[in-house]
Amino acid sequence: MGRVKPLPLLFVLLIYLSLNYPLAGFKGLKFFDGRDLVGLPGFFDVKEVVVLRRGGPRGNYSLTFNFFSPLPKDALVYGNIFIDYDPSKKAGDPSGSDYQIIFTAGGNFTTALLAAWDNRARDWAWAKSVKLKASRGREGITLSLPSWALNPLLSPSPTLRRVASLIRAQVYVSLTDPVKFTEFPLARLTTSWRLLYHDNVGELRVGWMDLVSVMVAKNATHLLVNLMTRSPIPLPRPGTIYGLALRLHFDIDGNPETGFKALGGAEREAVLTFSLSHATDMIERKSEVQFSEWDPKLKAWVPYKRLREKPLSLGGGIIFSIPLKDINATSSTKVILTGEPRLFSGLDSRVCDLIPGDYFKGGWVILAPG
Repeated sequence: MGRVKPLPLLFVLLIYLSLNYPLAGFKGLKFFDGRDLVGLPGFFDVKEVVVLRRGGPRGNYSLTFNFFSPLPKDALVYGNIFIDYDPSKKAGDPSGSDYQIIFTAGGNFTTALLAAWDNRARDWAWAKSVKLKASRGREGITLSLPSWALNPLLSPSPTLRRVASLIRAQVYVSLTDPVKFTEFPLARLTTSWRLLYHDNVGELRVGWMDLVSVMVAKNATHLLVNLMTRSPIPLPRPGTIYGLALRLHFDIDGNPETGFKALGGAEREAVLTFSLSHATDMIERKSEVQFSEWDPKLKAWVPYKRLREKPLSLGGGIIFSIPLKDINATSSTKVILTGEPRLFSGLDSRVCDLIPGDYFKGGWVILAPG
């Protein structure tokens, strides 16, 4: 057996420094997420998470999510990032998160907020939230965080003797199949399906994201909405969520000069959402309607009720049921599908890549020195 050659002294020193003083030569932390969403375009799938320090020890940190292919210009990217820097389970929310970042990036619009968990209130302290700088690149989104936010996260652990960065995230990419502005009197609806909108243009190459039609019907107590796409939503892969959302508005008094004039005088809004998630070892289906009312003083939609219902599909469509009492419907009410040219809106399809893949099982990413 040959003699083992001793390691060069410099190499030994570098190993010692990396184990005991990881921040001395810190450049960045990286986690490779891998290809999870096989069968979908790469821009839905997070490729890697990268943390870099800029401007020296007292500068800011950048947190970047890169995708497997360039993002379309009309794609909306948004989500939640959770940070756990305190290994003690006595602090943080039920999952152990000490900080939460909510971000949105679409077109020329980007925004991000950082909030801390308040142990006394047992809730997120959004009143103390900090605005972050967000920028969108060709293949991802980058958030710039103040050094005080991540310094505790990137401090050497007294037990692991290394950088122990715990992070988990929900990253959504959303595309919109646009519709034309359409309205129809509620009083003219019966129990037979009536076509509210038909889209014969295949804008999106993924079938379940491409709108075909919106049909409506009415009985004594409910408005029924049948949303049809070119193909059904497939079963999602583990650690992912697929979803569809459509906004309907209601001009309660039938007067376009009252309510939100840009949307035909609408006073009420209903956001119809259907999602499939692969949680743990099962597929979970969710269907809900979020109601909001237009506030002319705030000039904003104010939520007032959320209705969860049993998911129902019929003939390839997704059926939603809206109680007429929840929209305060009258004999003059009009159902409005808002879209071009008044507002860019339509069928919103979304894919969520959960990081890490065992997110539903309480998994965290431990970023290693890069």
